Amino acid sequence: MNHSNYKYHFNTEPEIKQMPEYDPDAELSSLNLTIPMWIRSMKRSVSIINFKEASTNARKKLSDTLTDLKDAADELEEKLKENTYEQ
Repeated sequence: MNHSNYKYHFNTEPEIKQMPEYDPDAELSSLNLTIPMWIRSMKRSVSIINFKEASTNARKKLSDTLTDLKDAADELEEKLKENTYEQ
């Protein structure tokens, strides 16, 4: 292949990226997109996991993780309620 017809230009100036405009809904939107995937994954897992064959350690670890998730969800929901009724 003959590359003599191609010109290569490399910009030596650093590119300055523009910060996106602040979106106060961004984190909420992200959770609204992500949480339904978690729910589908959990429902799928319930239908395919053989809990009797799973190790005690794996079940305990998942139980602890779900407790953390519930605590985080409760905290988030409380903040939503506080800020919903203030406006």
